[in-house]
Amino acid sequence: MNNEKNKNTNKKFKIAYAFTFIIAIAALMFTKISSEKSLGNISSLENSTTEKQITTTEKIVIEETVRQNLTNIPDTREVTEENKETEKDKYNKPYSDYYCLPFGNQIIKDYSNMNPVYSKTLGDWRTHNGIDFSGEAGGAVVAISYGEVISIYEDTLFGTCVLIDHGNGVTAKYCGLNKDTLNVKEHSSVNSEDIIGYLGEIPCEKQEGAHLHFEITHNGELVEPLELMGK
Repeated sequence: MNNEKNKNTNKKFKIAYAFTFIIAIAALMFTKISSEKSLGNISSLENSTTEKQITTTEKIVIEETVRQNLTNIPDTREVTEENKETEKDKYNKPYSDYYCLPFGNQIIKDYSNMNPVYSKTLGDWRTHNGIDFSGEAGGAVVAISYGEVISIYEDTLFGTCVLIDHGNGVTAKYCGLNKDTLNVKEHSSVNSEDIIGYLGEIPCEKQEGAHLHFEITHNGELVEPLELMGK
């Protein structure tokens, strides 16, 4: 009887031991799988971040390349009468350079834009290709901007003239100076508001009183001085 009881006890113990062992193995496997899954997620996240970084870097390079290519593409559009910029439009554009007025701010005769105007001194009608700034004889005439003196010469109609290249295709002619009071020489340089000389007289415009006759050409063409200077 006792032997039978012992056999049953041993059997129950073996079953319990086997069940415990199975549970332990199952727990160990679950822990291993969970760990591997976590590591896999971390690795996947790292790879995703790297791919994102690479994609962003490549995108920047591509965008910069496209931008450079677009900048270097030649303009092959056909020029028509509608989109063609005229020479007059070019002259009327304001310049980035700073220009000062050459002699006061009182204007007694405007630029005539190729239209004839009456000359009191000569008693006829003729174009007035510049602007006349009124002032006293002996007043200081200054350079409108930096530049280089191209030439100094005597003109029968306009007296002593100083021609200065102010760059960007702009050449200014200062007429009616006193030749004995000039502060510049040919090929000398000037800065803005440097005194070129002092006012003398203009033979063809004596009846208008003392004044500076001032002309500007842009790329060899006469233009309205104040318009070009943005005044």
